[in-house]
Amino acid sequence: MTTARYNARWSRSALAASFDLRGDATELRGALAAAGLPFPDLPNRWISGNSGARLLRLGPKRIVILADAAEEAALENALVPAFASCPVADFANISDMLARYTITGPGVYDILKQGTAFELSETAFPANAATVTELWTVPVILLRETITSISLLVDCAFSGFIENWLDAANGFEGGPRPGIMVSPPSPYKP
Repeated sequence: MTTARYNARWSRSALAASFDLRGDATELRGALAAAGLPFPDLPNRWISGNSGARLLRLGPKRIVILADAAEEAALENALVPAFASCPVADFANISDMLARYTITGPGVYDILKQGTAFELSETAFPANAATVTELWTVPVILLRETITSISLLVDCAFSGFIENWLDAANGFEGGPRPGIMVSPPSPYKP
């Protein structure tokens, strides 16, 4: 197939600053306030912070911050002293670990529903929603940008796998298809 099956396209986004914050919600709230950032009160939602940073509340004890790469040093410099007095909360710079993709168009749901059982309809997963789930058995973070745009974050080690599946899910042929054996394994020999 040389044309897309669904009216949607994916693109790999530019590098971004990413921080994973974990710990007690009270301490996370205090550390973010000390760093000059808002606390996302609603679970499984994202909010905008300073300089366009996005704060994703992915659970009672986990927040991920996404920002432009140019903001990485400033964010880290704000987070280090903010977390210095937190005995049960900490953060890690995960900027080099994640690849980010954005799928846009009315067919975004049709593509992603092939890889996850998570309900991604506009009603169940509205704008500003964020969650951790699996996409073709790979752990991902999904965030809805708009009704026709969803971003996904994945460990860089799985980026080729995800790219091949995004193409395959939209009907494009060619390239290896993850999860499909090219040749059967050799018989077990004791």
